[in-house]
Amino acid sequence: MYTMDLSWNKIKELSEGRFVNLTRLQELNIANNLLEFIPEKAFLKLSTLRTLHLQNNRFRSIPSISFVPLVNLENLYLSYNNLVQPSEDSFASLPRLQKLWLDGTNLFEAPIKSLLSLTKLESFVTMLILY
Repeated sequence: MYTMDLSWNKIKELSEGRFVNLTRLQELNIANNLLEFIPEKAFLKLSTLRTLHLQNNRFRSIPSISFVPLVNLENLYLSYNNLVQPSEDSFASLPRLQKLWLDGTNLFEAPIKSLLSLTKLESFVTMLILY
């Protein structure tokens, strides 16, 4: 299996190791669910994953350690979550990341420090609206 679409399923939680047997998975879509937290080992063994859709959930933060297994990730969609300022190492384990989508989040400024390690980044999408 190369693509898995679990979007729009009202999923509230991911168990650690849920995708451990999907070692050839290249695209995972878990957008438009009710997720608030990603366990540290949720993406264990997904080293072939290239695209991850996490948009439109209820995340406030995402532990950077959750992304460690995703060494080949190129596209990360985190739009329309309640994210606050990411830590400096939020994306440090994603050396091949090319596209990062953070539009529609609660970020008040671009997370410049957390982007410095992303040398392959081609597209960074965010919309900052100040009232």
